[in-house]
Amino acid sequence: MAESERIKKMAAAMLPRLRAWRRDFHQYPELSGQEKRTSAKIAEILRGLGLRVQTGVGGLGVVGLLPGGQPGPTVALRADMDALPVGEINRVPYCSRQPGVMHACGHDAHMTMALGAATILSRHKLPGAVKFIFQPAEETVTGAAAMIGEGVMRNPKVDAIFALHVKPDLEFGAVSLRDGLSMAAGIHFTIRVAGRGGHGARPDQAIDPLPPAHQIYAALQTIRRNLPPADPCVLSICAFNGGRVANIIPASVELRGTLRTYAAAAQRQALREIRAIVRNIAPAFHTRGTVEFSTGTPALNNAAGPAALLRRAATGLRMPVQTIERMMVSEDFAFFQRQAPGVLAWLGTRRGRRGCNLHTPDFDFDENILPQGAALLAACALDQLQAGKS
Repeated sequence: MAESERIKKMAAAMLPRLRAWRRDFHQYPELSGQEKRTSAKIAEILRGLGLRVQTGVGGLGVVGLLPGGQPGPTVALRADMDALPVGEINRVPYCSRQPGVMHACGHDAHMTMALGAATILSRHKLPGAVKFIFQPAEETVTGAAAMIGEGVMRNPKVDAIFALHVKPDLEFGAVSLRDGLSMAAGIHFTIRVAGRGGHGARPDQAIDPLPPAHQIYAALQTIRRNLPPADPCVLSICAFNGGRVANIIPASVELRGTLRTYAAAAQRQALREIRAIVRNIAPAFHTRGTVEFSTGTPALNNAAGPAALLRRAATGLRMPVQTIERMMVSEDFAFFQRQAPGVLAWLGTRRGRRGCNLHTPDFDFDENILPQGAALLAACALDQLQAGKS
């Protein structure tokens, strides 16, 4: 039996176990930086498989090392662990038990697939080592950098790294990826406009921060016009908060948004434009404006070698492979790619009609995808180790 068929058969037989793991993660989701139960569960499973386990890496990260039967290269498989502040509306037996928190981005699937790959690979004599990286705080794009800062890509040094992400608008079981730049650099920002609160009936005795905040909001939408047309750029204000009642002028207003770009020059120019808009509009209304930027994440850049290997592994497992267009979403997996050649691919979960979207309260997926993801990750690791030995 071909190795890919053996892996596929092993993964299929694991479906009940994979389903149980996924449902446990789904019922007990934890926000970024709070993944205590999740990391403890993962560490327990990895230890049960005989891996060397390290916890508390970069916060609540977990690393499992599966040493090979022979000396050789080291390949890493990464899965993210955190959930989102979204209240689930699905009526399923495994619905989230944490009010206002759910796995709405498929991280419960990613963890389960990586654990499935660990189970499969623990039954192989490997020509090298496999490092399983379970990362916290992906949604706040802080977890990868923190784990890297604590040496996750060293000792042993990682030679290549792979990750999967479920995609509900992609055909079930299909694999989609793109060589080179494929996901945007992302940075979040917070704008605060401070005035002076007062009674709604006497605006002359207050300094209302709402009019300048609205002007700033409108002006931010023009930034795209100041950038080269060939440079993709998306700026979205996703929170606009100020005041609580109908007859009190608030003392301050806060706008929170995100900027997505590919070109570093476009990002730098857009950040200058944001600062200039706040700096010039706020004083015109006798208010004070400030802007703060997050550290952000670089654009995701899939290395050609690992991408070609993943395509071959998917084809060997009889999974259709597609090339995806560039996307404006961001992923801090890009930080790992700065340390070693790596690839992140999308795994389709759609059956029939167009289903739910990521980051929505009705997000869910067909759990039959779990063995396929586990098999693909395991095949990538094995193929990469074999390639590194040749």
